Amino acid sequence: MKRIGTFVALVLLGALGCKGDAREASQPPVASAGSGGSRDVPSNPAPDAALGDECPPPRRDPRVSCSTQELWARNPSSGACCSYASPCELPEGWGRFPSESECQSSCRCADITPTDFSGAESGNLIVGTERISLECGCGVYACPSTLAAALDDACAGPSDGIRPTLVRGCGRVALRSFGGFTGSELVFAQDTGRLIGMLWFSDVPLEPCNTYDTTAGQAFLCESATECDPCASDAGASTSVVPPCE
Repeated sequence: MKRIGTFVALVLLGALGCKGDAREASQPPVASAGSGGSRDVPSNPAPDAALGDECPPPRRDPRVSCSTQELWARNPSSGACCSYASPCELPEGWGRFPSESECQSSCRCADITPTDFSGAESGNLIVGTERISLECGCGVYACPSTLAAALDDACAGPSDGIRPTLVRGCGRVALRSFGGFTGSELVFAQDTGRLIGMLWFSDVPLEPCNTYDTTAGQAFLCESATECDPCASDAGASTSVVPPCE
């Protein structure tokens, strides 16, 4: 199964950035290493972190203008938190937070692959991805205790006509709810029904990591998976493009 990021890549061209004239930063970024939280700092730095600066200078582009809004960005290499005067000045591929304390303690944006449109003409787009622990993900969204509980919720009332899909293979079961270019997926161990992973994605950048999809815990990756409609019996007949689950 192809990664969700490739599903939305072609519609993301030009999605990032702001328009207009540049605004000069009122002050240089301020670093704060901090020690709060239990987050992990990845060993693979983002492009701006590779410059060797704890807090790189604000990004400036004569075509870009942003309103004044202080944000704190976390250096993915060192974990230092840096203050910037507007969203457009933040380094690419860094998590962004409204306060220094949240930047220091949040489990979000622990591992980021930044969006890269430089290879768009050759079809080699890199869709920004955040990878976090399942525990961290369950702090963002309410996690079901079992697959049975997730199915009950999903089939109780599919929103906007979106019917969930159950995908089985490689010892895992995924419950997918996709609507256009947004959606989510819950991944369970097939033998126990225990939640082991989840993801959510969108065609617009998601905060606080400015990425288009987030994977928490384990992903569902299986080339020989089968799909079915788990809610067909409740609705009387399946209206999806996949057969009813047996």
